[in-house]
Amino acid sequence: STLYLFASVEQAADREAKGKLLFEVLDFLETPSGILVFVKEILGAVVQMMKVNIFRPFHFIPKPTSASATMYEAEDEEALLESSWPHLQIVYQYSLRLLIFPEFTPALATQYFDSLFVKQFIWLFRSEDARERDFLKNLLHRMYGKFVCLRPIIKNSVQNSLIQFVYENDEESNGVCELLEVFESIINGLKTPLKQENIDFLSNYLIPLHKAKSLPNFHQQLSKCMRQFIQKEPKIGILIYSGMLKYWPITNSIKEVNYLNEVEELIEVCGSSSILAIECQLFKKICKCISSPHFQVAEKALLMLNNDKIIDILSRNKEALYSHLVGSLMENSESHWNSYISMLTINSIKVLMDLDMPLFEASSKKQQEEKLLKAKKRSNICLLYTSDAADEQRGVDLGGRRSIKKK
Repeated sequence: STLYLFASVEQAADREAKGKLLFEVLDFLETPSGILVFVKEILGAVVQMMKVNIFRPFHFIPKPTSASATMYEAEDEEALLESSWPHLQIVYQYSLRLLIFPEFTPALATQYFDSLFVKQFIWLFRSEDARERDFLKNLLHRMYGKFVCLRPIIKNSVQNSLIQFVYENDEESNGVCELLEVFESIINGLKTPLKQENIDFLSNYLIPLHKAKSLPNFHQQLSKCMRQFIQKEPKIGILIYSGMLKYWPITNSIKEVNYLNEVEELIEVCGSSSILAIECQLFKKICKCISSPHFQVAEKALLMLNNDKIIDILSRNKEALYSHLVGSLMENSESHWNSYISMLTINSIKVLMDLDMPLFEASSKKQQEEKLLKAKKRSNICLLYTSDAADEQRGVDLGGRRSIKKK
């Protein structure tokens, strides 16, 4: 259980000797007699050896957010790999085999895998090395499936890790993807009706992950978890969509596209009935995305109007939704800078016209009237560049200027 530093030249011979010994231990573990010896006689020493080798502090390298990030990733990709991986890999391999053995019962596991062990184990998911995180994912999955007594401890440790990520350091997303992959299979095995603790886990720990700056790094796995919850109980869709509306990005176009993709996917898989109570609020967000100056956001929002499930929602509540959609589409057709978006806008207008021509004309006329009214209100205001205007009771301070309503 001696830990050697791979950065030290003096310890090269000792490291090589330890590697050979670990391989011998791994080969011995393949034999029937080796299994019995490990489980019944030296299990405590094996667990201690695991702790010494795998539990260690991490030294995170700050990642640049400027245009040099691509160059940084290309040059320092190897620097993110764990230098002690030749030893760690062997330790993880027979840790995984140890969990598979039937002789390693839950009663034995509780003697060595306490809450501190699980907490330190979950911390390891922050490793920069993707190879280590993949081993950790497999180990955690087997621990959760085999040792029922450890499940509350594992859930609590994962919850603490996720909440710390969301509210303290949401840029370092190492391990979030792997933890979500583990919980995909856990959610898939939940029985319906869902227990309140599972709904609380969704509401308090999974949905807030949408607000993370690094959402694109794990959005695919998070979206799968959301989809599985809705498939278990469609009424939970309101909780998920409401959370997304709460954390909807304003200035991050990449996240906004992720949100639109997730909304469309959830509606496609789970049906339009999952958004009955909040379809107006959701469509208002989609309308804002249609008018977005960022062409990828506008493109995705416009392409959603070609989805049959979205069209079904429009057909069901045309009176409430048409006015918002028509306004955004008219704004795009008149002033959007991207020609491709203008073309998609024209196609979307045709879709709405085919769906209900009289309602489209009425909504279009209403939008024109509102636009003229706003223009008239703006024309009734003039700007006076004089300090004397400050004495006017109807004046509004505009930073050195005064806005006075015309009589």
